[in-house]
Parts: sequence; C-alpha cells; structure tokens
Amino acid sequence: MFEHEDLNQRKLDALEASYAIIEFGIDGTIIRANALFQDLMGYSEAELIGRSHAMFVPRRDTKMAAYRFHWERLARGETISGEFRRVKKSGEICWIHGSYSPVRDANGKTERVLKVASNVTWKKRRDADFAGQIAAIRASQAVVEFDCDGNILYANRNYQNLTGYSISELKGTPHSRLCPPHMTATPDYRMFWDSLRSGSSASLLCERIGASGQTIWMLASYNPVRDENGGVKKIVKFAIDQTEAVLDHQRVRYMSQHDPLTHLYNRTGFDGLIEEALASASTGKRPALLLIDLDGFKQINDTYGHAAGDACLVTVASRLMRKAQHALGLARLGGDEFAVVFEAGHTQEAIEATAQDIITEVMIPFDWQGSLVRPGASIGIATGGTTASEIMRQADLALYKAKGAGRGQFRVYSVENETPEQELPLVGGASLAPHDMADLGAVPTTRQRTPLSSAS
Repeated sequence: MFEHEDLNQRKLDALEASYAIIEFGIDGTIIRANALFQDLMGYSEAELIGRSHAMFVPRRDTKMAAYRFHWERLARGETISGEFRRVKKSGEICWIHGSYSPVRDANGKTERVLKVASNVTWKKRRDADFAGQIAAIRASQAVVEFDCDGNILYANRNYQNLTGYSISELKGTPHSRLCPPHMTATPDYRMFWDSLRSGSSASLLCERIGASGQTIWMLASYNPVRDENGGVKKIVKFAIDQTEAVLDHQRVRYMSQHDPLTHLYNRTGFDGLIEEALASASTGKRPALLLIDLDGFKQINDTYGHAAGDACLVTVASRLMRKAQHALGLARLGGDEFAVVFEAGHTQEAIEATAQDIITEVMIPFDWQGSLVRPGASIGIATGGTTASEIMRQADLALYKAKGAGRGQFRVYSVENETPEQELPLVGGASLAPHDMADLGAVPTTRQRTPLSSAS
C-alpha cells in the first residue's frame, strides 16, 4: 500500500514539475496554484488564494452565458479541455491549453476542479500569423484546390472570376479541362502530376483556357498539402493573373522581330530563323535560303511615289506567303530585299520550283490608282552553308549571278562561280554587296549567265 501511495506521489510530482496546475472550488474559487502556474500568470500564490477564476478571464467573456455554463458543466462532473484566452497580471493576453478535471468525493460528488495547463501563446500567435497570411493570399490571389488525381475540390472567387467558370462548373472537373489540349497529351504533363503527388511543389508561368475560350496566363504555385501521416492529401494552387504582362511581352517581342509594313520577320527575326534552321539540321542536310531582290523597285518609287513602293512591298510579301507556305519563315531584310528560310530536308527540286513560282508570282502586275505596276524579282539560293554568315554570303553571291544574268531569274550558289572580293568595286569608299552592284549596272561583262547544274 505504501509503495502504491509512493508511486502516486511521484506521478503527481512529475506533473507538478511539467505543467501549470491550479485547483478551484466548484464555484470557481482558487484553492491552490503551483509555482509554474504562478510564473505563467505573473501572480504569487498569496495573490491567488481565495480569489475567483474570473480574474483570469477577459471581462466581457465573464458576462456571457457560455462562461456560466462552463462552471455548471464542471459541477456536474464533466471534463472540459481546450484552448482558452486568459489575462495575466500584467494585462497581457495569453493562450492556455488546459484540461479542467472534476475531483469527486467518496460519494461521487464534485468537490473541486483541478486544471492542468500549458502555455500555447506562441502557437496561437504563429497560427494566427499563418492564418492571416493565408487569408491575405486568398483575398488577393486566385486559389484552387485539387485532389491527388487532379480533380478540382474548391476554387475561390478570384479563380472563378479569372477563368470565367462558377464553382459549380469547376468542382469535380479535372485540371486538364483548363489546359491547352496539346499540353495534356505530353509525358511532361503526366510527370508534372506524378511529381505533385510525390510531394514536390512547383512554380511556373502557365497557359490556361477560360470559359469563353480566351487564353489566360497565370504565375502559379502548386503546393502539396500533407495529412497527419505525412501523405499528400491534396494540392493547393495559388495563382496571379499575368495575361496582360505576357501579352505586352509578346507584343514587344513581335515588334522587335517583325517589319511593321509587311509583318514579315525583320533582320533580327531572320537571324533567329537561320539559327533555328541550323540547330535543327542533321548531318549531311543543310537549311536553304532564298535571297530575293526586287527588280525595278527604284523605278516604281521614282515613277509612282513611295506610297506605291510601300504597296509593292506589301503585295510582294503576301505573294511570298502564298508561294512559300512550307518555309520555316519569311523576312524583309530591309529596302526591297526579302528572304525565305527552309529547314533542312527539302529537296533541291522543291527549292528551285518554289523560287521559280515566286519569280512568276511577283511579276504579275498590280493596280496602283488605275495604273498597272509590274515588279520583278531575282533570287539567289544557298543550300550548303554551315553558319548563318556563310549561308548569307553564298545566297548573296548567287543573287549577284541572277542579277547579272538578266534579272527575273534565280541562281544556286556553287563554289566554282564564286566571285573574288577584289573584283567588287567600291562606291563612296564602301564595298557594295554583289546584288547592289548589279543594280548599279556594274556586273562584269566578261561573266556569262551561269546554267544550273544537275548537282544544283
């Protein structure tokens, strides 16, 4: 018996050393408080004994029916546990996680209440901070929640407004519903969701399709949420609308890479086309470049004015788009010079046929204020360069040959017909490109028209 009493005492001592403990009468009068409770609330034991539990409770809370009901339940023998807001001697608010446990007499009647408590103020402040942050995010950002299969569980008002779908239209539908179709069929899309299910988060700029078919760009963060066992139970996505920013970027990029008159690529865009074509070329296969210079363009400007010249450029651009639909891209390099870039893999015959079609199409007269204007075109073709500058130089030399052969023709570059640089005259102290020299009538008379070889 004595051993049992000793064990019970040691248990009580352990609790006293670990928890703030206070005892009350059934009317809430303080009977005892241990040192940890005194330290927690800032009172000495002498300041506590005989006073009411209400001294720790905010004044307005003591006037509520819930407070009276709290003590009625304890008097009936019910145990009450929870987190409670309390007031220290200093007036500072603290939060206590406590358990009020009725102590019964030999007849089973509650004679006092024992409260075991711990200070959880730090936890409440942390949780309040987290809750405030989440509330701020939910108020300012679009939020959507998915189950681990990617089905929508919840979407806040911001997300509904952004996508144009109501919560009833979204709930239960898959994430893929708002994605462009070409995206969801890729292995990357499946790997993306596998990664989220495994617990990895992801941040990305993503393209989505709204209820009316409009493109939406979101800066999104996908965050797996774990359950008490550490497993992923859902994924929460926070998103900010970036549609206008992306469209602005696209507009600026478009303007930096396109000619404002013809809407073809400009020289900057052309450089990118050549590099792309070279990067995708396989061993033994090279991209092709058609360098096009308009014949008689200066006369059109001189005769009909620069407005007619602009109309001529726009007309030629539209005709190039019709006749070179399979090209990687078309560019206006400046003035009356155009370029067509083909990826590697097109046959020589197809390239030459396209060049001839372009020449024929460009020569068709167009109407300018009641007058028929007939432009023309000469084309230089390069199909073997390994660098952008080499391809451009070869096409330029081939264009010079076409100009020298009487114009309205195309020529394919071959090393046998390369013109040494020393033969190019200087105008105003600067060396001219070969086709510019031809426009000035400076084609050497000793050079003959170059026939296409079978290798061309």
